[in-house]
Amino acid sequence: MLVVMAKVRSPFKWGSLWGTVKKTAEPQQKKLKEKVLDKFVTALATAIFLLIGLVLGFPKINAWYNRQVERQLNPPREVYFEGWVNEKYTLAPLEGVIVKIKTMDKEQATTDKDGYFIFEMEVPPGDHLYEFILVKEGFDAEPFPDIPAPQTKGDTTQHFFQIEKSEFSQTEF
Repeated sequence: MLVVMAKVRSPFKWGSLWGTVKKTAEPQQKKLKEKVLDKFVTALATAIFLLIGLVLGFPKINAWYNRQVERQLNPPREVYFEGWVNEKYTLAPLEGVIVKIKTMDKEQATTDKDGYFIFEMEVPPGDHLYEFILVKEGFDAEPFPDIPAPQTKGDTTQHFFQIEKSEFSQTEF
């Protein structure tokens, strides 16, 4: 049996090309591996730090996280408080009465000529009671405690208040 072997010459040299690819790819792969390893180490260190912080009980971080979870599960609701303010004995509507909520500086309204007021506010989840304070020149500044907030987003509660004239007006509260 006769075997003939022939050597085929190709104009393209695969061996030299593979060597070139291998030589240029190795530094890039090494840099990529270093970047990935650096990011992994940073992420691992951050995770360990946070885990230690939570386990050891950094109260502020834990409280903040719990508030964020609660806020996502039960978002605040926007509600409306409306009402009328009359003079106690004559039941005449009072214009210009400032209606405020004691614990909130920004939430206030002023009554119109019919003694009517309305304002909206954002209420946190759950049941809440507020103390309204009514102030008008020549009248006693009167607190009205335990005013409930509406339970559903967009709801309105209606309130009827009566305040009494005073010889000694108390405008600060």
